[in-house]
Amino acid sequence: MQIFFTVFLLSGMASAAPVPTIHNESEPLQGTRKLTLEPLWQIGESEDDPLLGTIERVIVLADGRILLLDTQLSHVVEYDANGQFLQTVGRAGDGPGELTGPKDLVHFADGTLGLLSSFPGRMVGLNADGTPAGSIIPKVPWSTGGFMTLHRALSCGETMLLGGSVMTMDPNEPVQGRTFFLGSFDREGKLITEYARGEASFDMRTSELHESWQEFVWSRMAVAVDGKVVVGLPRDPFELSWFEA
Repeated sequence: MQIFFTVFLLSGMASAAPVPTIHNESEPLQGTRKLTLEPLWQIGESEDDPLLGTIERVIVLADGRILLLDTQLSHVVEYDANGQFLQTVGRAGDGPGELTGPKDLVHFADGTLGLLSSFPGRMVGLNADGTPAGSIIPKVPWSTGGFMTLHRALSCGETMLLGGSVMTMDPNEPVQGRTFFLGSFDREGKLITEYARGEASFDMRTSELHESWQEFVWSRMAVAVDGKVVVGLPRDPFELSWFEA
């Protein structure tokens, strides 16, 4: 499999200021300190605790409540700030508000939860009490005739930051193309701002394979407390770029 891969920043839609380079000294600026951590509470050991499967995402809300995304059991477990179990939201299935193997979790400003379906790419909404709150299917201009997969999701108030890819096949050659993207979307799935995009081409007639064929910024993206989007655009250098929302 022969791979051609490029990543580029979308000019005109989101711009980044020059990123400063910081050189650390050989010794810590304020010296060394020894910290002793003391556990406040823990869950999962008592027989009375809810069963935990594979926890892929943890969200701490402003009031101290903690949301755990369990991708194995396909639900969200909620605890208060003191580690007391509150409720379980969501379940596996194909009905309204149901999803098997959610990929990621977001918490919107109005209290609604969004569980990310990797394929087909969509966001399944749940109200705070667990009732269905509709689904969001993101729309991107280059997805016509392709299959969309979503990889990461972060909340930005009432909007969301989504990273995903669209796969297409060449009708004349055994070549698969993928377009990787990172952008902010509204609650209707409309693209607001596109931050980065990458292109990859896969020639299935060869046996060459490079790890970059599905490497993008999905593990190097965050939303800062002031709403700015922080992305590690390059694959190898330690470099972060800040974008206005």
